[in-house]
Amino acid sequence: MKKVTNLHTVTSRSASIGAVVILLLLNSLLLPAFGQKEVVRTDQQWIQYFTQVQLDTHWLMLADAGYRVQDGFTKRSLYILRMGAGYRINETHRLIMGFVHTGSYGNEGLKLMEYRPYQEWGIAQRLGKIGLKHRFRIEERFFKTVATEELPSEASFNFRFRYSAMVSIPLVTLSARYPERKLLLDVGEEIFVNAGQDIVYNVFDQNRVLLGTTVRFCKRLALSITYNHQFRALNQANTYRLDRVFWLGLRNNISMVR
Repeated sequence: MKKVTNLHTVTSRSASIGAVVILLLLNSLLLPAFGQKEVVRTDQQWIQYFTQVQLDTHWLMLADAGYRVQDGFTKRSLYILRMGAGYRINETHRLIMGFVHTGSYGNEGLKLMEYRPYQEWGIAQRLGKIGLKHRFRIEERFFKTVATEELPSEASFNFRFRYSAMVSIPLVTLSARYPERKLLLDVGEEIFVNAGQDIVYNVFDQNRVLLGTTVRFCKRLALSITYNHQFRALNQANTYRLDRVFWLGLRNNISMVR
């Protein structure tokens, strides 16, 4: 039994290392391709609320809502609404299917609506006290521009593939009486890749490098402050955008299991 456990541990760690290597390889292959380029820079502020409801030992519901502004809270950027249903295979693996709706703003108000089904495979592991999470996600993105007096509404579609790796390192326990109250350091990265007939210049969609802290008040509630260094390609030749994002997130976990 001990040999089986050790084999499972070695296999899990090998998979984790392999996934991180893949992420680094994607960076090395994609990012050097950006030779001479025009880069537009923005400062953004994101606020997001996440909730997860554990219905029983396997089934769960997830939802989140967020609002994004930019340039010192002076311009609206995007709102996002997401809901999904998940099945926890075991303590390590879970599968999720869900739906996302977003609205993007321009100078005159809403300019683009998105309707996005998605499928996800999540892997959660522990390496000692360190938490490691992988997420593989496929998205089917349906876009529709908002009609104006000058232009009619137009529709488009593409796939997007995402892989993220996130490490959470406990820094300090905030309460001797309640040991679950902790301050954690979060470090991660996520790669986005587009596919579809309308995708010409932005097969590479974006890369997020994440650094932040999380205050875990209890098993049900946590507050995170994250800096997201987001580099993304626009669907124009040699045109990119660098977003410096301050991201405030509140997470609420609810369990119906008794």
